[in-house]
Formats: sequence, C-alpha cells, structure tokens
Amino acid sequence: MARRTIRDVAAEAGVSVATVSRVLNDKEGVGEKTRARVLAAAARLGFVPNDSARRLTSAQPDSFGFIVRYHRVRRNEDPFYSAVLYAASAELGRHGYQLVPLPVGEMEAEHLRRLVGSGRLGGFLLAGPEVPAELVREVAAQGLPLVLIDNRDPELPNTPVVAGDDQGGAAQAVQHLLTHGYRRFACLCGPLTWPSSRNRYFGYAGALALAGAEGGARVVSMPETTEASGYQALLRLLEEVRTTGEPMPQALFCANDAMALGALRAAKDQGFRIPQDLAIVGFDDVAMAAEATPPLTTVRVFTDRIGVAAARVLLGMVAGDVAAPPVAGQTVLVGTELVVRQSCGCTV
Repeated sequence: MARRTIRDVAAEAGVSVATVSRVLNDKEGVGEKTRARVLAAAARLGFVPNDSARRLTSAQPDSFGFIVRYHRVRRNEDPFYSAVLYAASAELGRHGYQLVPLPVGEMEAEHLRRLVGSGRLGGFLLAGPEVPAELVREVAAQGLPLVLIDNRDPELPNTPVVAGDDQGGAAQAVQHLLTHGYRRFACLCGPLTWPSSRNRYFGYAGALALAGAEGGARVVSMPETTEASGYQALLRLLEEVRTTGEPMPQALFCANDAMALGALRAAKDQGFRIPQDLAIVGFDDVAMAAEATPPLTTVRVFTDRIGVAAARVLLGMVAGDVAAPPVAGQTVLVGTELVVRQSCGCTV
C-alpha cells in the first residue's frame, strides 16, 4: 500500500493541509474539535509522519505568502496593494504569523513557483487582477488556504474573495453627479475582464439606467489604469465625439484616481475648464486626489480594512473551524465612502 501523506489526512478530515501541519506539530490556533478530527483521520489512515516530512511541514509553519503583481509606483498613484499588505501583515502578526511578499514580475518566475510548491508557506493572500490566472490556479492546486483580494476566478468558485464595494461606490459617485443636473456621461476604465473595473462599470451603468440619463453608459476601456492611460482615454473620447458628432459628455466617471488625474490633465491641455466644462470623479482616494487642481471628488477605498478582513478570513481557514467565516466561495465586501471635493462641481 502507498504511504499515506499529509494531503490524504487533510482530505479525510475535511481541513486544509496547513491545519493538519499545525495539529501534527502541536501548534496553537486550531480548535479542539478540529484537532480531534485531524488526529482521528490520521489514525484511521495509519499516517505516521517521517522526520523529513515533519521538517518540511514545520519549516515555516507560521508564514503565509502575499502574491501581487509588482509595479513601480508612479507619481500620481498610491501603492494600493502595499497598503493592503501592510494592514494584513500587522493583523497576522498579532496572531503570531508573518506575511512574506511574493511580487510577480520582480521575483524570478521559477523561483516564485518553487516557493509556492515548497510547502514552506501555510497559505496565501493573492491580490489584484493582474496576477496571471495560471499562477492563481497553481496556488489553488496546492490545497492550502487561499484568499483572493480584489480578484476572482470563475474556475475557483469556492475560493473566498475580499474586495471593496466597487459597484456600490461607483453608483454613489454617479448618483452624486446626477444631483448636479448632468445627464451626459462617459466612463474611463481598465479592462472589463478585471473584477474591479467591471464592477465599477456596472455601478456606473446601473445608476445611469435608473436615472434614464442620455446616451447610455458610454465607456472607454483601456489596457491599464494609470495616469497615462487616463490621459489617452480622454483623447480617445474627444476623437470619438469629433468623429461621430455626438454631444460632449458633461461628466466623467473614472475607474480609479490615476485615470481621473490623467483625464483631468488631458482636459486642461485641450482647453476644458474643470468642472465648468467637464466634471470628473475618481475612485480610491489616493493622496494626490486632494492636491489636484481642482481637488478631485472620489470614492474612498479603505485599504487597511481590506487587508485586515483578508487576514481574518485566512486565519479562519487555517484554524479549520467549520463555524469560522467565510463559507466556501463567500465574498467579503468592505464599504466605501464618497469624498466630495470640487472637480464634480461642488464648492466645498
């Protein structure tokens, strides 16, 4: 008969590999009922860990990986995922765990894959839609606790997700613009395959549909959400207006502040006054939003709360307590807040 493995015990007990590892190494953080279930499963299978396997599973039992696409932070952008990482790391540290950054694009790809498959990390937080889907699925295939942040994968429907309330925040921003009397809108956003861009677009489009605004939910989608892409998106929109003869939008909803700041600069370069000729709102509330001219109305995303929520979901999964949130496939939404400044037409 083939030697039983730690994965066999995890499957038999209905818990994660990390939970089995913690039980077998007599670590804290596992409920008594779960601990008893794991030990009973190991006994039924006749599982006896050898020394090398025990060393492997306990090499860094209190460490988790934080996988994110590395980007050099541009002038008008805040390090969104760095803020999430910091908050998650602090929360996990309170419980005796450490969080190891694994930056895709900065770390050599094969080395990253070896780390993912080494068994040295007890679980993963995987942040953002720019992490390649094949890597997301490789991580999921390890059978370790995995939480997606600001992303989701249709092939992993049981993987918990933590994200800001993108759709609700976008709807609130557009509803505010409607109170100014604007009726012609356009949205500048990133790829609609990205969950955050898609949900923010849905919030924008839904609010316009309810209000019966003119021209439908016009959108200019770009391959990235940077200041440069926001600048180019507005130029593309202006070219469409000139070519088709359609009326110029009165208000822009931008899927993040970087795009909004780029659009604001492009509008000024083209001779538009903000907000008299064109109102602009963003999303995220980066530091530069308040310093723009005029100051940018935007939707605040609480990156610290997202990081803490993701860490707590991961801790619940590691504990293996069936009563601990989330249930399989649950999405944890962190609320947003509209921050009113002057680029929308307000005089505050």
